[in-house]
Amino acid sequence: MRNIIDEILEKKARNIPIREWLEPSRPRWDLVSNRISRIGTIHQAIDLLEFVCHESAIEEMEGYDEMKNKIHVIQYSGVLNEISRYIPIGLIACIEAYFRQVYADLIDFGDPYKSNAADFSDIKFSIRTAISLEKAELSIGDFISHLLPISSFENIESTMTKLTGGSFSEALQKEVENSNELQQPEILMGDKEDYIRRGYLIISDNLVLPTSQKIHRDMLSTIKDVFELRHRLCHEASSIMPDRDDSIISGATSSVLKFLVVSEAVVERMLS
Repeated sequence: MRNIIDEILEKKARNIPIREWLEPSRPRWDLVSNRISRIGTIHQAIDLLEFVCHESAIEEMEGYDEMKNKIHVIQYSGVLNEISRYIPIGLIACIEAYFRQVYADLIDFGDPYKSNAADFSDIKFSIRTAISLEKAELSIGDFISHLLPISSFENIESTMTKLTGGSFSEALQKEVENSNELQQPEILMGDKEDYIRRGYLIISDNLVLPTSQKIHRDMLSTIKDVFELRHRLCHEASSIMPDRDDSIISGATSSVLKFLVVSEAVVERMLS
């Protein structure tokens, strides 16, 4: 039989080195921010390896035959493509860890979130469970958040909506609307009508501004794509990486970072 308490304790034990340097004011963010930062440098590592693997660079490595052989293996094995596949896997792990902590924080904060958690009817909470939680020094939020589904954006949207009593997607859009940092001008490169159709405002002959609706729509669309791609990369062995997947991976880190920054702003308002 599955022992939920032991599962939670084991997970928390693996996070002890992280929790030692978490700031009390931002534990959810500290839990994932450093890992996202490291994931963001993977593209730079790949670019460096591609540069080293360039023929001209190899020719200059006189006297390093063993290193040359390793570079040739990297050059023709497709390993750089394989390395890039880790990016969506790591990013989704960060999203899942962040939102499990969000769920726990909201429930443990109290009403209305704790009362709303009663809507999760599939989660059974007995007196025995309550006693076990107390002995293990775990919270109700720890227990419930561990059991909630979180394998897609739709799972997150549904859970956050139930917990907060309002559409989480709409809360994200409102936060985007209020953020000047997210709405930055871009250089106009093409037909103005095409930009307007894609959700931009023309602010000068050379500059356009993405609307908050476009920023919100593109952000959630990419998050859904990253979830779907992570699922395929974890469960399918195909060695072929379509161009669309490469495109998703190239923008995944910045989109996930934006999504979590906006989400954290929403959650901070809820808990303030």
